[in-house]
Amino acid sequence: MYDGELAELVKAELVRRHNALPMRAERHSKYRFTGLLACAECGWSLAVHINKKRSGTVSIGWACQSRKVRLQAKTNCSQRRQVHDNTVKLYIDALLREMLSTTDTSLILPNSQTSQTIKLSTLNRDAANLERSISNLIRLESTADGAIQHLYTTQIADATQQLKTLRIELAHLERQLEPDRTVKIRKQTFKDLLKLGLDGFWQQDAATINQMLRRLFGPNRLMVRETDQGHAEIIGIEAVKR
Repeated sequence: MYDGELAELVKAELVRRHNALPMRAERHSKYRFTGLLACAECGWSLAVHINKKRSGTVSIGWACQSRKVRLQAKTNCSQRRQVHDNTVKLYIDALLREMLSTTDTSLILPNSQTSQTIKLSTLNRDAANLERSISNLIRLESTADGAIQHLYTTQIADATQQLKTLRIELAHLERQLEPDRTVKIRKQTFKDLLKLGLDGFWQQDAATINQMLRRLFGPNRLMVRETDQGHAEIIGIEAVKR
C-alpha cells in the first residue's frame, strides 16, 4: 500500500490513465464531460471540481490537474482557471447541432485523415480532368491532318500514362482511408444521435451522455486555455495522444 503524498500521486495517475482512454464506455461516470476536456498548454486531462458556496448553491467546473499531480514533466503548466460545466455543454450543443444539420461529423470532429482526404479529393479531380483531356485529344486526332496526327498520338500516350499513375496512387490512398473501428463506432453513434435528436440526447443520464460523446469524439478533445480576461474558455478540438 502507498501512504501520504505517494498515495495521492498514484491515485492521480490512475485517474489520468482512466480518463485518457478514448473509447472506454463511461457507464459509471457521474459527470457528462469526463475525459473530454484537455489543457491546451500541457495536454493534461481536465478534472471536475465541485464548487460549494456559502449560500448552499453548487456549481461544476473543469480545470487542469497537472500542477496537483506534481509530476516533473507537468510542473510548468500555468493554467489555473476553471471552465464552467454549462459553458462546456453550450459548446458541445452547438457542435452537435451543426453536425446534425449537415450530417457530416468531419466538420467538427477533425482527425488525422483530414489531409489525406483532401489529397484524395484532389487526385480524383485531376483524374477526371485527365480523362476529359484524353477524350478531347482523341477527338482532335480523328479529324487532324495526317502530317500532324502523330503529335496527338504522342500526347494521348503521355496523358494515358499519367492517368494510369494517378489511378495507382488513388487506389493506394483509398486503401489507407478504409474505415477503422473508431470510424465505424463514430458512425453508429451518430446514427443513434440522429434517432434521439438533440433534446432527447441531453435528457439521458450523465453516464450515457458521456459514453456517446466519447465514442463520437474518439481521440479528439476539447482544448481549454485561460484568456487575457482571466477566465478559461474552449479554443477548439484537437486529437490528444497518450
